Amino acid sequence: MPDLIELTHIEAAHALLRPHIRRTPIAEVSGADFGLPPFPLTLKLELLQHSGSFMARRRFRHLLTRALPPSGW
Repeated sequence: MPDLIELTHIEAAHALLRPHIRRTPIAEVSGADFGLPPFPLTLKLELLQHSGSFMARRRFRHLLTRALPPSGW
């Protein structure tokens, strides 16, 4: 069974990443705007991150928490 993500892990990641990641806006639209039946649709605009990618949160967390090799490698 996969490990469960605990609230404390989310809070720790948030504290670590907050200085490096932009808080991106959301856009509320209708499915009808995309040729679908009308239903509320919320889009998180992660493309507005510095990197232009939704993967910035995961990548920065990895970079900030990984062990560094000894100097000279």
